[in-house]
Amino acid sequence: MRLHRLAPIATLLLLPLALDAQAPARAPRQLTADDYAQAERRLGQTTFGLVSGTASQVTWLPDGRFWYRAATPEGATFLLVDPKKKTRAPAFDHAAMAAALAGHGASGQGGAAAFGSFALSADGSALTLSWGKDRWRCDRAGTACTALSPRPDVPPDASLSPDSSTAVFIRDHNLWAKQPSSGWRPSSPPTG
Repeated sequence: MRLHRLAPIATLLLLPLALDAQAPARAPRQLTADDYAQAERRLGQTTFGLVSGTASQVTWLPDGRFWYRAATPEGATFLLVDPKKKTRAPAFDHAAMAAALAGHGASGQGGAAAFGSFALSADGSALTLSWGKDRWRCDRAGTACTALSPRPDVPPDASLSPDSSTAVFIRDHNLWAKQPSSGWRPSSPPTG
């Protein structure tokens, strides 16, 4: 192909760039309080309650069952699934658990689904959870909850893993992790 045939095509392709270069510079848009309010209405914590049916990561149990947290129109619920029996049911009595914890003066808010995780006992009859800054051991029926004493080797601002094997907290803008036998250390970045 000869260059004189490509010239009209190149002109058509480059013309918008040339015209845009001659246009006056636009001032950056000034955001208003209404713009910020509109953006805030679209944040996850605002819209999460509008979506139901979403599920959290699955936590597998040694016996082959698993539990997960699901968003519902009423808030959230924990479900226990037994793939062998093909059953799915609430992991515990949510209303009774919230009442039992509130009756003991637990410092959390938002019902039993306010905690993000729990550890199920080996026999499946009880669970350990963190509610606010307190740790509790409750039966699955939610009729009896016992406050667990704080661990002396864990700072009060640390978050414990569901099985209480690891505690994490923030110090000097770093995430620190503690396993009872290893002492405090900065947590390692994920590999992969």
